Amino acid sequence: MASGLQIPINVNKRGGAQVTDEDDQLKKLLLVALRPCNSANPFQQLGISADVIFRVNDDMIESEAALEIKNIFDYFEERKRARLVSDPVFSRPRVGELQVDLEYINMENNRVNTLSLTLTGYGEVS
Repeated sequence: MASGLQIPINVNKRGGAQVTDEDDQLKKLLLVALRPCNSANPFQQLGISADVIFRVNDDMIESEAALEIKNIFDYFEERKRARLVSDPVFSRPRVGELQVDLEYINMENNRVNTLSLTLTGYGEVS
């Protein structure tokens, strides 16, 4: 069962470093892996391509984004960490934004979790 340091780093009741649970740790890893490919991303072979990020207003982009997201989850599934439950669900809350809602299984504890992120035409993922 994976765990990791809470970010920002905090101190627990006994004076040690605060640790997150396995679901929070996996969610952090997935968010990093879903960020655009650039030199600041340790998962450089993963990440959503800049082409997808900068074309969020294009109607055809959802299928490309879904494929890239599935490829990222294949990486995590091969390592027995996370598996997509169903296809990503896309919506456009505002012009220049593409929201992605995902449901995945943490394969270490078989819990279903959700993850939402917003791709903007400015190259940002939140």
